[in-house]
Amino acid sequence: MSINPIQFQRGLSLPDFLSQYGTEAQCESALEKVRWRDGFRCPQCGHDHCTVFRRGQQPLYQCSACHHQTSLRVGTLFQASKLPLTTWFLAIYLITQAKNGVSALELMRSLGISWRAAWRLKHKILRAMQEREADRVLRGRVEVDDAYLGGTRSGKRGRGAAGKRPFVIAVETRPDPEGGLPHPVYVRFDPLPDFCQTTLAR
Repeated sequence: MSINPIQFQRGLSLPDFLSQYGTEAQCESALEKVRWRDGFRCPQCGHDHCTVFRRGQQPLYQCSACHHQTSLRVGTLFQASKLPLTTWFLAIYLITQAKNGVSALELMRSLGISWRAAWRLKHKILRAMQEREADRVLRGRVEVDDAYLGGTRSGKRGRGAAGKRPFVIAVETRPDPEGGLPHPVYVRFDPLPDFCQTTLAR
C-alpha cells in the first residue's frame, strides 16, 4: 500500500483555529486586515482616518473627512447576515477542511443554527470559492493527470464507459524550503469533452 505524504502535511487543527478565531473580536481583526491591508481607506473619498464606534454588535467606521460610514461586512460574503463572524469563520473552516464535503445537516449540528441558515451559508461560501478560483492560472511547476468521474454502471469499463465524465486535475506545487517533497499550493479540476490531444493542449 502506497502512502501519499501530502496527506500528512500539517494543517490548522481545530484547537489552533479556535485559538486564533474563537472570538468575535479576533474575527473582526482578521477581516479588517484583509479588507484594509495598509490601513483604513474610505470607500467614498479614499481618506485614511476614521472614527470607530459600535451600532448594536457591529463596528462602524466613519470617515473623518467626508463622514461616510461603512462596516467590515459591507461588500463581503457576510453582508446583511445576522450570524456572528465566529459562525461564518467556523463554517469556512469546516467546509474547507473536510475531505469529502460537509452537508448542510452537518453544518446545522456543528454550528448550532437552523438547517435553512446552514444551507444558505454553505452555498454562499461555495459560490464565493468558485468565483474566487474561476480565473486562476497555475504557474511554475504544475503536475497534471486525467481521470473519469461517474458512478458504476454495467457494460464497458474504463475509458469510454457510459456515464463517465472525463476531466483533468492540475496541481501547482512549490519546493519545500527544508528540502522535502514539493507541496501543493493550488489545484484545478476541469471537465473536458474528451481526452484528444488538441483538447488537452488547450
